[in-house]
Amino acid sequence: MNTFNNETIQFLKSLSFNGYVLAGNSVTNMLDGIKLQGDLDLWVLDSDQNKYMSAFDEIKSSYIGLIGLSQIDQIQLNINFSYVEFVDLTNTLPRVQLIFTSYTRAIDLIANFDLSYCACYWTPMTGIVYLNKTIQTIQTKKIIKNNYDIIDYTNKTNYVKPRRILKALKYGYSFDQQFWTYHRDLLKSESYLKTNPKIDDLNMDMFQELEVEFKSRDKNDISSTLDEISAQISDFDQLKKSKKLKSIKYPYLISFTPSDHITIRRYIHAIIYKNPSTNDYEQKFILDKTSAYTETSAYTETSAYT
Repeated sequence: MNTFNNETIQFLKSLSFNGYVLAGNSVTNMLDGIKLQGDLDLWVLDSDQNKYMSAFDEIKSSYIGLIGLSQIDQIQLNINFSYVEFVDLTNTLPRVQLIFTSYTRAIDLIANFDLSYCACYWTPMTGIVYLNKTIQTIQTKKIIKNNYDIIDYTNKTNYVKPRRILKALKYGYSFDQQFWTYHRDLLKSESYLKTNPKIDDLNMDMFQELEVEFKSRDKNDISSTLDEISAQISDFDQLKKSKKLKSIKYPYLISFTPSDHITIRRYIHAIIYKNPSTNDYEQKFILDKTSAYTETSAYTETSAYT
């Protein structure tokens, strides 16, 4: 962590890590002793709703505290299916994703990551925890068959998403021939199967994703907004099935400022609690209007800044 910038170190040191862990490539960066590449992924375990909401309040308070109340309009909170993303538009702090997952233990969480270089987690209590294959991959920069053994080559539902492959290559990792044989459609030519494919050898058309923006007339009208999101997801899925779109990326469903504190909490109930993160890329998402009002009115707008 000492290679991260001071603000990021302060942020991580300010957190309790009660019921959640830091996992993924940011911890790989710690192991590798390099600067932070990308964002911070904080995972709340065991589908624990109380711990998720406590972590949300804690992270929001720390994020605002380090950036400063005078810059609060520069903080964006994005709701996605299984996480809230904190975005600092001043670039003082990295993006932080607070992810809701059904995995009970952190070791099971990382054991099911798709690519082993990021299969590690950290808390101030445990230090860095990693798998043997993780450290092997980091040291050699080679992802071999044993290092992605959760992938079933005969089952297309376990196909590694192209953007995940591209990210690994950008970070300096390589894959073996068997991997590329399975993902041959991502290469410019099958002749590259005899080599060690690099980014220049990829058919970048296969990596193009439509980054969609959801539209809602009034995000404070939760019921109508969920209907609008559901309808738009259905439309995008139909376009994908008709082959008019190769891949779709949902950066976020709805965006807020910290002052939208109560409304955000209601969307957490309606969306995130219904869609804990899994490794199932074919996961069907649930939007639950009735759960949006589980949140009581005990929270005041002033609590948005604490």
